[in-house]
Amino acid sequence: MFYAISVIGIILFTFSYNSVGTDRSASQIARSIADRIISESTFETKSVTLQNELGIQVLDYNEFDNQENSEFYSITNIYSSQDTALKFGINYSGVAEIYFNKKKVFYGEKANDSFLKEIAYGIFDFTDTFTVDLRFGQNEILCKIISDNQSPKIFLREIPQFAEDELTAEFKLNILGYKNLPNQWVNIGPITKSNSIFNEILSNKLQNSYKNGNETLTWKLFKEKFVEELVISETNTYQRESYLEWHYANGTVLFGLQALADVLNESKYSDFVNKAINYTLENFKLFKDQYFSKYAFRGSNHRLFRRTMLDDTGAPALPYLENYLETNNAKLKFLIDEMSEYVTQKQMRLNDGTFCRPEPTEMTIWADDLFMSVPFLLRMAKLTNDYQYYDDVSTQVINFYKYLFDEEMNLCKHAWFSSTNEKSLVFWGRANGWMLWAVSETLLNLPHNHKDYNRILELYQNHINGIKKYQNANGMWHQVLNKKESFEETSCTAMYIIAISRGIENKWLNNEYKAVLEIAWMALKNNISDNGIVKDICRGTSVGFDYDFYFNRKRFDNDPRGLGAVLTACSEMIKYGY
Repeated sequence: MFYAISVIGIILFTFSYNSVGTDRSASQIARSIADRIISESTFETKSVTLQNELGIQVLDYNEFDNQENSEFYSITNIYSSQDTALKFGINYSGVAEIYFNKKKVFYGEKANDSFLKEIAYGIFDFTDTFTVDLRFGQNEILCKIISDNQSPKIFLREIPQFAEDELTAEFKLNILGYKNLPNQWVNIGPITKSNSIFNEILSNKLQNSYKNGNETLTWKLFKEKFVEELVISETNTYQRESYLEWHYANGTVLFGLQALADVLNESKYSDFVNKAINYTLENFKLFKDQYFSKYAFRGSNHRLFRRTMLDDTGAPALPYLENYLETNNAKLKFLIDEMSEYVTQKQMRLNDGTFCRPEPTEMTIWADDLFMSVPFLLRMAKLTNDYQYYDDVSTQVINFYKYLFDEEMNLCKHAWFSSTNEKSLVFWGRANGWMLWAVSETLLNLPHNHKDYNRILELYQNHINGIKKYQNANGMWHQVLNKKESFEETSCTAMYIIAISRGIENKWLNNEYKAVLEIAWMALKNNISDNGIVKDICRGTSVGFDYDFYFNRKRFDNDPRGLGAVLTACSEMIKYGY
């Protein structure tokens, strides 16, 4: 019955899509997307002023002379729309004191230099925390640091209740003649220890200058810092990041271009990937210095050095590893080794070895992370001939399904919370897509005599059965799979095409699924313009706690979070002769 309905749907949909001129082949569609990506990728940087990022207040006194065994003071204002209490995190080197409206709220000693580490999106590993009572209107915050033979610095940030909450602390300098300068501080130093200046500052109205021995010291702003930023042309379809950015989504784009180059046997696309890889390597030192020395926490390629999640490591490194397997390019080895070390040894795991994250609550499993890890691990197994990588892959696949799969629906929830031992609410389309893409990679690359191969094949088949049930009449799948009021979403549809086409080709699925695949393919290419613009790709999405969160997600044309999947889906359909 399903097959007959699907065939009718194909006939009707074919007429519709031919009538609007979308009778292009898979190779034509893939080339139009790939050529646009190439034309919109600029291999250059521009110098820009480093902006305050993520609400982090960075007090870096390295620009001052005579830093050792000296004191430095910094002052600014915090504005509040109401009387409230706020929690702050602090990292620092030396001895730090914080005063809020002239009252000491923090004292700490740290012997070693301290860098602020972002352990998840908007979640930081702070050395210490403190709480302040803000009053309505203007408040004053004063920081004192004693260098103690270290490079003196302070990192300060509000800690909201949830990582995605907007910060409420508004830092704005409004003293000593400065008027409402956002995220600016006035600073003075270096000052000889055991002087009376600090007590004067606490007890009296601020003066423009102070005597420090034979010197006269005045308050000043920190010097402006400049960083190099990847150029994004104003005419680009997608504006949020350069396609050259080290990013999990761009990793899938380059990975998809590698697949396209292989199936078309065209060096144009592999040459572009190689150029992108070499550009990253050539500018590695530049971007590393910006991240660690200038604290460009959201600067270009910051994820390349943050390395605190699978988003930063396994997925963006995937095309680099694929390239290394093909070319044995020795320049890539150090980067692959560093990413492998993180994925295998440093990534957060449950006690049973399952990858997890510290957000939105501690030890949460995200469906997305199966793809962020498994394809990379499979290629590490091939590179090293180390069977432990295969065992880790099977552990991840089986455990992810154990925690996320709903046996009644034959679908996966977006997440599982260790804190409550419960799944999240929603069957998100792309979350299921990430998992099925990863499992299809597993079935392609895991040795067939592995003890868990047949179990993984069974998990795959059950999941595909669930996906098939929720395909829309026109061939698309929805943002929330079982909620037709949610929008039809392109990236998940492309990911299901990848998984189903591979299943048919490799006999994991029977011919019943050809109808599902064909109508999905015709629907997908109806979302792609003749000039390579892909519509209705859901933006990056954290774990939501209600349906509206997913229903209201923005969609961006040519968002790389879907482009890699679409390119890979095209490559699979080229094999079928479409």
